[in-house]
Amino acid sequence: MNTMETSDEPLHRLMEKAKSPIFHGRLSFLQLNGVGRILDEAAERQIPLDWTAYILATITFETNGDMQPGRDQSSILKLQKRPDWPYYRRGLIPIQGANNYAKLGCLEFPDQMQQWEVALPAAFDAMIMGTLTGAKLGDYFSPGNRDAVGARRIITSDMHDAMDVAALYVTWWNILWDQEKKHGS
Repeated sequence: MNTMETSDEPLHRLMEKAKSPIFHGRLSFLQLNGVGRILDEAAERQIPLDWTAYILATITFETNGDMQPGRDQSSILKLQKRPDWPYYRRGLIPIQGANNYAKLGCLEFPDQMQQWEVALPAAFDAMIMGTLTGAKLGDYFSPGNRDAVGARRIITSDMHDAMDVAALYVTWWNILWDQEKKHGS
């Protein structure tokens, strides 16, 4: 189980290790805060370390390293012309389409997906339970099975970014494993 400490000192040590390989040598307060929130949610849910690493990798990739819930960066005028309006991409992972918003309880108020209180549990629930595509973390990560490339199917059937997310997974897993090993957490 993942029992990562997330008090300030261990989080700062972990983020120092992540700063160079993941955040290209720069680390903002918002990134630190985002990773802290994700680690706290993982610890509260007591999920395995490899699941935590894959969630971090996916959120790192999907937020372009910002580690904050957001929305599609297209202009509102462009978004309003899209067939999925008002259910365009929002959150920490790409939640889009009325069906997915309904599954995550945000059909009536889709902008809530830009708030931590909604986006964080939605990201975890979608990845743990397979809410978006039917594929879930347990399908790809279990004792003797670590398929970080195939796990991209948890978010999308489009596999063209799978190797990028898998590379982030390996980096996050190594950082988390090293932190856990050194601090017995």
